[in-house]
This record gives sequence, structure tokens and C-alpha cells, in this order.
Amino acid sequence: MMPSFAGERMRAYGAIMCDATMREIASWRAGDRVELSGAMRRITLGVILRAVLGVEEGDAVMEVQVSGGSGEVF
Repeated sequence: MMPSFAGERMRAYGAIMCDATMREIASWRAGDRVELSGAMRRITLGVILRAVLGVEEGDAVMEVQVSGGSGEVF
């Protein structure tokens, strides 16, 4: 098995996924409708930036504009 998919790395990926999801949910306000495709895109981008590229929150790269014309910024 490749080291990237060994047990310890997979647990770390799980923590990164949970953190990105909780960060997204924390931005929601009670009673508001949430456009899930945008929320899932932000979660996915956050996971990729941290798990694959090693970018941490606060790094300049986290200011990536999500393509698609929505104007959302991660």
C-alpha cells in the first residue's frame, strides 16, 4: 500500500475533512438557506489545499477564488 493511503495518513485526512466541514457549517446562520453545491465546493477545496498541497489556513493561497462565476472566495 502506498504511504499516502496508510492508516495514519487516512486518519489525518479524516481530521482535515471534519475540520473543513465544521468550518463551513460554522459560517451558516440559523434560518438561512444554504446552497449546498457551493458549500461542498468550499469544503472540497479546503481539503485539497490542506491534504494534497499542504496549505494551512492563513497562507496567502487560501484566498483562492472558486471558479464558476459565483464570486465566492474561500
